[in-house]
Formats: sequence, structure tokens, C-alpha cells
Amino acid sequence: MMTLLTKDQIVGKNLVTFTPSHKSIASNTLIIANELGRRHGDVTKKVTYLLKNGRIDRRDFSSIYYKDSYNRDQKYYQLNEKATLQTVMGFTGLQAEKLHERIAIAFILMRDNLEGWESGRITSKSSTKLANKVIQQLGEDLKAELPLSRKGSFVYKHIQEQINNVILGSCKSVERSELSSSQLHRITVLESVVTLNISVLRSNGVSAEKTRERVIEDLKKRNRVNNSKAVVHEG
Repeated sequence: MMTLLTKDQIVGKNLVTFTPSHKSIASNTLIIANELGRRHGDVTKKVTYLLKNGRIDRRDFSSIYYKDSYNRDQKYYQLNEKATLQTVMGFTGLQAEKLHERIAIAFILMRDNLEGWESGRITSKSSTKLANKVIQQLGEDLKAELPLSRKGSFVYKHIQEQINNVILGSCKSVERSELSSSQLHRITVLESVVTLNISVLRSNGVSAEKTRERVIEDLKKRNRVNNSKAVVHEG
């Protein structure tokens, strides 16, 4: 089950963000209320008013929840571009006019980001499929070469953990939908490197066990380089 965000975590984000799994882009009533300095109830009432008057429809927004300071679940609205702009336009004053312009621009920029992310996802999916095939074959070679070892059964898990560690700084598995376009691109490049390394070593007659060792050591070395760069940057 997904952990609910707090109000501060929500309003601290950009004006427009990706929805879960990067399916679309949206803003929400908490962000609008915070930017306008209005009560959240005033903004949700505006959404209800727009719905009743046919300015927006049910497909333009959805109810989601956050945790308040008392750890209670509270409802707010996630709004698509149409609903967001209509809601902001429902308020008067210079602050509302400026927010309308800022959010309109934010939606334009995020549409470009969404297209870039989708393109990266497709490319990443292709590289992952090829890498998985090569790693699976390495696993079969390991089982044949070392029938009493479990290295063949776990080689995919171990290599993927090291890839995640290089890109994300953690071996923990993460859904691709949670990654940025930059992270997707870096994973695509690294998976291509792994695929090439395994293929070259295998074609040169290197044993499956040595191939596994070299590939994992190469990934660990890349991670050590990343960590050393981070230390230098902090210094």
C-alpha cells in the first residue's frame, strides 16, 4: 500500500507533477491553495462549483488523500490541466493572474518532460529485454558449469542489484515508472554495457563463472567511482 504524503511534502513539490506511473501530468488543490494563500476549503469549493456549472467534468479531476498533522487521512483533488486552469481563473486578483500564467507554462514544460520520459521508457524497455536475455543465458551457462552452485539461479538478481546501486545508490528494486528520464537513460546505457561485456567475454571463451565475476566487479567499480565523486563534491 502506498504511503500517503503529508501536506508539506505535497505543496513543497513543483506546481505540476507526474501522476503515478507517469500516466499524465497534474496539479492539485493543495498546491493552488498554498500559492494563492487561500484556505484549502475555498479551492475545493471552487472545484465543486465548476463541476456543477459544467465548466469541468468528473474526468478532469480525482479525489486523493494526504496525512494531516494529526495523522488523519484528508481529501484533496488532483486536477488535470483544464481543471487546474479553470480553478485558478475562478479566483480574482493579481496573485491569481500570475499563478494562472505560471501554471500554464508549467504544464507546457511538463508535457515535454512526459514525452521525453515516455521515449526513454520505450528505449529502456528494449535494452532491458536484451540484457535480460543475455543474463538469462549466462545463468544457464553457470548452472551447467557449476551444477552444485546457486550462482546461476541468482546471477540475474545480483547483476540487477548492482545496476540499481550504480544508478540509484541502492540495491533495492524500484519500479521504472518511479524513475526520472535521466535515470532511465543511464540504466539503458549501463544495461547495454552489461549486455556487450557478457557477449564479448562469452564469445572469447571466458568461463561463465569468470564472466559473472568480471561483470559484477565492473559494476561495483563504477559504483565506487560514483561514491568517490560524491565525496569530492561534498568536500
